[in-house]
Amino acid sequence: MRDIKFRGIMIDNGEWVYGFYTEIEHNDDKSHIHAYIMPVPLLENQPKDKPALVEIDPETVGQYTGLKDKNGVEIYEGDTLRLDGYWDEVVTFNGGSFTVYGVNYPPCDFVIDRSHVAIREVIGNIHENADLLTKEE
Repeated sequence: MRDIKFRGIMIDNGEWVYGFYTEIEHNDDKSHIHAYIMPVPLLENQPKDKPALVEIDPETVGQYTGLKDKNGVEIYEGDTLRLDGYWDEVVTFNGGSFTVYGVNYPPCDFVIDRSHVAIREVIGNIHENADLLTKEE
């Protein structure tokens, strides 16, 4: 069975949090939806009988692909992968599948699986390492 989990950057401190994702429409402003993650494992200061929802920046939400890179690092939507020390790719969710597209090689988009990620490594993500998305001429 595949792990279904998400990550996002917490609004209050800018750190990543991992767990279950939900969106809540607040009564005071029905047009504004807040994004939350219930951390797994629970945060240190959190009562075990009342799991907290941590508000996150909705622009940073990424789902776990169920795959790990060649170093055993979990791969999430929005991660940047490197192949052969140079070729960079960004993980996206497109058409019901996790795909990658090339950053510094001719654009292409293909579904990733275990055989593809076994030779790639996570080098960053689109939220903290935007510089990885620029093409070198």
